Amino acid sequence: MWRGFIAERRRRTQAIFAQRLLQSQEEERKRIAGELHDSLGQNLQVIKNRAATGLKMSDVPSALAAQLGEIVDGATRAIAEVRAITHALRPAELDHAGLTSAIGWLAEEVAQSSGLKLEQSVDAVDGLLSPEGEVSLYRIVQEALNNVVKHAAATAVTLELKRKGSTLQLSIFDNGRGLPSAALPRPGAQAKGGLGLPGIKERARLLGGEAQLHSTEGRGTRLTVTIRIPARSGIA
Repeated sequence: MWRGFIAERRRRTQAIFAQRLLQSQEEERKRIAGELHDSLGQNLQVIKNRAATGLKMSDVPSALAAQLGEIVDGATRAIAEVRAITHALRPAELDHAGLTSAIGWLAEEVAQSSGLKLEQSVDAVDGLLSPEGEVSLYRIVQEALNNVVKHAAATAVTLELKRKGSTLQLSIFDNGRGLPSAALPRPGAQAKGGLGLPGIKERARLLGGEAQLHSTEGRGTRLTVTIRIPARSGIA
């Protein structure tokens, strides 16, 4: 009896610690994103604007004009990189357009930047999860797609997010190299690092669900995440 009580208390303590750790990570990401946007991004814009103003002067020597043009081009690229980093840290769509649009935009952006052929079917899921839950689900999708790009050697990926009664089911399938059976986590075993699976599994668990990875060497990989919709959303 006491062993069971101690084990349950330890499990709850670990869950609280994991939840607080993920929340602190998101808060830090949000802070860094804000500083990048408000400080570095604006300073780069000022540099670009001043160089562009110099280019418009009629008496600028050609050598100086060439250097000013390079500054404008460099600042433009740097601004784009800052925006990309800022978006990865804290997607504006998640705050302003909702989870459904944010996931769709994320999938399109990953496909365009990597050359993957994308098929996606995303149900309207706005408001079904808490704000923290929406961030966690978004991070799961983000990490899973990053895994496809980095490790799968795939040419196509399919993303589905379906609402099924009191649950949400996320499925991401790629046609890449797959994984040998020895590399797959066994049911009930703790996920190991390398494919971002520990973070995905932990986020899914904190959302009241689970994540499962199915793969066959040479035939692709499927990640399935099933999470519970909180009762507060009105779903029985």
